[in-house]
Amino acid sequence: MRNLIIVAALILLAAASAQAFEITSPADQAYTTTDIQFEVTHNGTLDSISYSIDNGTLLDACENCSDYGAALVLAEGVHTIAAEGALGNESYSDDVAFTIDLPDEPQPVDFSFGIVSPVPGTYAPGDVEIDIEANETLDRIEYDIGDGWMQACEYCEGYEETLDLDESDYTLRARGTLDNVTKEALVQFTVEEEPTLTLTVASPKERTYGTTSVHFEFRTNMEADIGYELDGGYFDACEGCREFDDYATLAEGGHNLTVYAEAGNLTDVATVLFAVNVTPYHDDDDNETDGEPRFTVGLNRLPQAVGAGEYTDEELAEVIRSGALPPGVVNRLIKTGLLGNESIQAILDTQFNPPGIFRKVMGWFGFRTNTYAEQIYETYGLSDSAEQALLARDDLPRKYADRLKQQVKEKTQNRLRIQEHEPDEGETPVQQQARERDENRSGASAQAPGQQKRLQVGSQESGEGKVPPGQAKKLGEGGQGNAGKGNSGSNGNGNGKGR
Repeated sequence: MRNLIIVAALILLAAASAQAFEITSPADQAYTTTDIQFEVTHNGTLDSISYSIDNGTLLDACENCSDYGAALVLAEGVHTIAAEGALGNESYSDDVAFTIDLPDEPQPVDFSFGIVSPVPGTYAPGDVEIDIEANETLDRIEYDIGDGWMQACEYCEGYEETLDLDESDYTLRARGTLDNVTKEALVQFTVEEEPTLTLTVASPKERTYGTTSVHFEFRTNMEADIGYELDGGYFDACEGCREFDDYATLAEGGHNLTVYAEAGNLTDVATVLFAVNVTPYHDDDDNETDGEPRFTVGLNRLPQAVGAGEYTDEELAEVIRSGALPPGVVNRLIKTGLLGNESIQAILDTQFNPPGIFRKVMGWFGFRTNTYAEQIYETYGLSDSAEQALLARDDLPRKYADRLKQQVKEKTQNRLRIQEHEPDEGETPVQQQARERDENRSGASAQAPGQQKRLQVGSQESGEGKVPPGQAKKLGEGGQGNAGKGNSGSNGNGNGKGR
């Protein structure tokens, strides 16, 4: 009896194996390509095999065959493939569900890169500071000062080092790399016993500016006292410094700027004539300049100034709309979490160059790779106008755009539902209850059994950041900006550091 049971089990197992019919590809998973390989197989010869895609028309695959394969091109989304096999009066079937989820297209890499120090001119023998800066976290920064290329740092926004140089003419080259994009900068300078003080006015230039907020940037090749005369009024910029970087809010019209630098018995002077031709953003009395400039902090210190309450939201919005902020400063402003409606709207309304995309796994360094729109969406509660501005931009990822569109749709529906349930003007509470009872009775036939109407009222905070008004500061009186993170390599005398 036991042997008979074993024989019967083997027969049933063989019969089950003979009838195996299976879709071996695609599998029940997510694919990142629209090219899908379809494979169906049977361990015996069938009269025919057919299949359908997404419950569509049944397509003939093959006759008198045991397997079938085809290369399919499908759209992004969820798909189902069903296959059928026939052998005489017997039929077989199998199906599979899978997803095609294409990755977001990479954004073009863009960043600014340059040598801040040294500047063209003459330096005394000994310590000469090298300062290389970028507005994005780069894969690496390298430099060459005549001895071949040396790696300065990796995953850093800048690099500083002090080199001990002898008398000679030097050419400093630097290059920064992000993904597959490399940018280079070059400066030539001289080291000799009797140096010459060289003053450079990097900004403003001799031109007409379309904004009342004008960038002032002065540099010297050695530590010096810097001051300037603007339209007949003298101002101290900084003492014992090599660079002054700030903004002045000026009236419309022509301006005469003369910059002075003094280091011991060495002096240098530079004069720039420029003009402002624009209608100011605000016409209220508090923003009148009375012919004298109102100074704000330097760009690199702007996020710290916002955190310290030195700007109102309206003042910050005006600076943003000037278009002078580099992407790195905009990123740090967003991450403060302190922006109000005006400054958020200013960022969304202004077309900045998009920040470069650094797609390596650097989470433990704390670097963010999100776009402005994505960071604002994740960090702030948004007003209705800000939501619409986000949807109008092209740098909000699709998953966030779809989610935001759904939120806007639900909020609109909720407002309509609230309006439907608001009492008519002059309606008493008793009349309101009677009207709602009649409406419920008349709408009962349109509802499925057990279906109930719910009133979903959603509200979203405006997310307005409260920044107490503060007094503007000169960069020469303020501290240094944020230092970026990075692994530094050492060259020269070994005191270089990445930022």
